[in-house]
Amino acid sequence: MHPIFDVSTNQLIAGARSGKRPPSYLRPALYTLLQEALIIGFSVVAGLVIGIVYLMPRLAGGAPPGDAVALAQELTEQLSQGWSGLALALPQFLLIIGFTWFWVRVVEGRPFRSIGLWGTGRLWKGMRGMVWALLLFGLSLGLAAVTGNLHWAGFAPAGVGPALLWTILTLGFYVIQGPAEEVMARGYLLPALGARGGLWVGVLVSSLLFAAGHLLNPNLSVLAVVNLFLYGVFAALYALREECLWGIFGFHAAWNWAQGSVFGLEVSGANLSPAPLFKLVTDGPAWWAGGAIGPEGGLVVTLTTLLGIAAALWWPARR
Repeated sequence: MHPIFDVSTNQLIAGARSGKRPPSYLRPALYTLLQEALIIGFSVVAGLVIGIVYLMPRLAGGAPPGDAVALAQELTEQLSQGWSGLALALPQFLLIIGFTWFWVRVVEGRPFRSIGLWGTGRLWKGMRGMVWALLLFGLSLGLAAVTGNLHWAGFAPAGVGPALLWTILTLGFYVIQGPAEEVMARGYLLPALGARGGLWVGVLVSSLLFAAGHLLNPNLSVLAVVNLFLYGVFAALYALREECLWGIFGFHAAWNWAQGSVFGLEVSGANLSPAPLFKLVTDGPAWWAGGAIGPEGGLVVTLTTLLGIAAALWWPARR
């Protein structure tokens, strides 16, 4: 293992020690609980408000209760995909960033940039992370293709104009969504736990919490949870290698964008892509190609993520 993973000198870990209070296990636990409560509370309130606005006129017009149930199911589907799905999801990721800023600045008394928002070559590191994501994701698709479990289903099935608009605009969404999750898991939890309990406590516990945060995703499988945990390990090692978050920001954003907006596959069980640039379809055993949750639920991603972990651990690195 490269000496860059030494917690006594790694700058990402050092950021968690720069506050007014010494590292502890209690504050990361409270941070996680309060943030989950905030996100769930927002989802419940937003769902109730949208549901009332959508359903009340129909109920007032004399629609039978059975129709109201069907309308509620239709509304749920509409809010989980397409532009409406993005509009509902975006504030949740902004809340994650905002709450983390409040927690780091007010509760821990340290600069927000201490979570790993420092260093030179930020754009280069972000672009490099995006390239690595596209390479590993392409390798995952290649493994599915050579075994006959990935098939071409067309170019811009919803039309070239809508596909280009969707692909371009959703890159902006994923540039917020991916980094928001990284701010939480690798920006705050990993350094805070690593500074208190050591490198592998930070890596493993932050990865477990990252995977647990996806337990309510649709079509989740045991292998998908394992892959989410493995991704958390990879992302932690990647961030520790660079001693900042810029590279893993790019990696996370590019992977999800390519998976959903470019190739039209599910992103961790969510189908947010009504107008992808290309359309690929996975079939065969779900344990290999992923099934309804997307490639992240298959062994193809397990293998490529393990390859990424090995590279992060042993690829030559320099400060």
